[in-house]
Amino acid sequence: MTTPPSPDAEIRDLPSLGPKSQEMLARAGITTVAQLRALGSAAAYVQTKRVNGSTQRRVGRRMARLHSSHDPGHGKCAAR
Repeated sequence: MTTPPSPDAEIRDLPSLGPKSQEMLARAGITTVAQLRALGSAAAYVQTKRVNGSTQRRVGRRMARLHSSHDPGHGKCAAR
């Protein structure tokens, strides 16, 4: 059984979070396990989405443009 991380542990010490998640949390000001626990998962999610949301929307728009350029007759997306 795994021992839970101490409240003083850094977010980067959590084995279940990858580098991108750690970066998103850090941009939202969440860098320690204690901060994450104090906020709770729902509030941490909202705070992270609020701070990182514009990046996610830009990526989503790019993906939508790429998807809309898809030509089903050829089975490949058009290069831009």
